Amino acid sequence: MRRRLTYANVMASLAMFIVLGGGAYASTTLLPADSVGPAQLRANAVRSDGIAPGSVTTADVARRAITYSRLSKRVRAMLRRSAAPSSSTDGSVAAQGPAGSAGPQGERGAAGPPGPVGPAGPSALRAFQGSGADVADINGATLVSLTVPTAGLFIHFGSVTLRNDGPDQATGGCALFNGARQQQAGSAFDLAPGASGTFSLPGLDEVRDPTQPITLQCGYGGTGPVSASAISLRLIELEV
Repeated sequence: MRRRLTYANVMASLAMFIVLGGGAYASTTLLPADSVGPAQLRANAVRSDGIAPGSVTTADVARRAITYSRLSKRVRAMLRRSAAPSSSTDGSVAAQGPAGSAGPQGERGAAGPPGPVGPAGPSALRAFQGSGADVADINGATLVSLTVPTAGLFIHFGSVTLRNDGPDQATGGCALFNGARQQQAGSAFDLAPGASGTFSLPGLDEVRDPTQPITLQCGYGGTGPVSASAISLRLIELEV
């Protein structure tokens, strides 16, 4: 049987050609390059299943384009878990890592306010001082006397001016006494007739009996008399 080309056959063939090849033609011929952008896409039109794995890299993402608020809840939870302290497989906290290097020293802070004044401490020194009246003849006389409240070590400064009022040479000495006990060897003098001089008794000595006075006494050998004036005695107690 011989086939005949009819109008219906022609129209059916043309319609199939348009259906099969028209889309490719439109995509390659009718749409110019770079003509489809964000404005032509519907919201949520591009989903994760429409993106090939590995096709989007960090080079394709603008800086700060993805912020924490735009991440999904699942991704946020993963970030929180990764920031938490690491733990071992049995749930215990893992060992702490090594400490980092020390940072630079900060600037020195301002000085704080001064503290309150503390109570006054005990005095380390007590002083006792006395003077004596002029004496016409020093033999057998107490020139000055002091009493201290306690026994202990004392620095002493004694001073007296002597004058030989006799016709002969006068030789003698002066010393401190604690009661009947002589405190030190004393100071010697040798005065010609009519001569005078000032004699000092500095030193350190111990007062053993505070019930007995500390006295300055002088004596001489010769005709005499030897007079005394400007008599003084000062004691300074040392706290040991």
